[in-house]
Amino acid sequence: PLHEARQQSASQEHHALETYSDDELMGKVKAGNRWAFGVLVQRWQRRTLCYARRLLRHDELAIEATQNAFVNLFVASAKYQPKNLFSAYLFKIVLNECRHLQRRQKRAYLIEQQLQEEVHYANLPDEIIVESEKRQAVKEAVASLGEKHKQVVILRFSAELSCEKISEVLNIPIGTVKSRLLKAFKRLRRILSEQRE
Repeated sequence: PLHEARQQSASQEHHALETYSDDELMGKVKAGNRWAFGVLVQRWQRRTLCYARRLLRHDELAIEATQNAFVNLFVASAKYQPKNLFSAYLFKIVLNECRHLQRRQKRAYLIEQQLQEEVHYANLPDEIIVESEKRQAVKEAVASLGEKHKQVVILRFSAELSCEKISEVLNIPIGTVKSRLLKAFKRLRRILSEQRE
């Protein structure tokens, strides 16, 4: 019947959209294609939620921040300019939403203090972390970094952004991103090597 045909057609369209790039999907969203937006949410929901959780350290607030970020993304789709920087664009929206929720909740801690979280140890270079039981040591080492260095470490290894996209999110030159990562790694190596002794 007609209803089944429509469902099959919608399913085929959704499947076809999964092969589109993020910028192409945003173009479809701009043109009013609701399936394209669903594909974007499906593609990015897990990573953005993980990022929000690490920033806010609170599951319910992280879910709210992520949902609000996708609503904001949908609203902003009309103004979106495709520059192959979608992930940086989205993570910036999530970051802003997390900051907004922190202000609203009037938490006693600021965002730099909330960045004290665990960088997934398996993504760090071998010389920094080798065995799984050292996760706590890495967590403490990352927590001891200054705000600027924690931000780049989290965006690089937790959000899995490239240095170029981190520079977009934080509005800093790419050279500064690389310099901060290098300083962070040197400090992490020093702290972890002192703990081993």
